[in-house]
Amino acid sequence: MCSSSASGADAETLVSFQKALVVAAEEAGVKRFVPSEWPVIFYGTVKYYGMSCFTRMQDAAAHVVKALDVPKRNSDTYIVGDGVSYKDIAEIAEEVTDEEFAVQL
Repeated sequence: MCSSSASGADAETLVSFQKALVVAAEEAGVKRFVPSEWPVIFYGTVKYYGMSCFTRMQDAAAHVVKALDVPKRNSDTYIVGDGVSYKDIAEIAEEVTDEEFAVQL
């Protein structure tokens, strides 16, 4: 299995990265390729730059492992997490921590 990750690249660059990784994976005999284009690591403050992904790497890996046990029905498998907004995330964090977060627009 190969997992890729790129952040901060424009669409054209991201596509070229992914194509290069797919070619390299094929040449290496990789049977499964799992792209991850939106990694975000937060330290202290969250700055909103655009589309982000809040799916834990461990959760994605668990689903990939389960997908390996499924007989090959389709050539593509899609992993999609819940759609939430930053406002939703702030509200959940406030509820869990019992603290209020300053949100700036």
